[in-house]
Amino acid sequence: CIRDRLTELHDFSEAINWAVNYQKKNPETLIVMSGTNETGGIFLIRDDSEPSQVSIKYNTSLHTANLCPIFAKGPGEDRIGGIMSIADLGKELIDFIRE
Repeated sequence: CIRDRLTELHDFSEAINWAVNYQKKNPETLIVMSGTNETGGIFLIRDDSEPSQVSIKYNTSLHTANLCPIFAKGPGEDRIGGIMSIADLGKELIDFIRE
């Protein structure tokens, strides 16, 4: 249901906002946000007969080949982000903790 997906997106946005505000007050904190995979190939379809009606469709129930972005905020953010594998992200985080 689209309402459930929108609620999840809203909740996720609220969590990110909370984390960013926390990081502003605690600048030694590193925030990293990523997914391990993209699933479903989600897209929205609008009904031309009722433009206010939108539905969610998935083109697969499996993982897709789409990249998942990685975002970082705080000390070390320049070492994390862009296009990198989740394994490389883990290595960077371990190196960061060891420093």
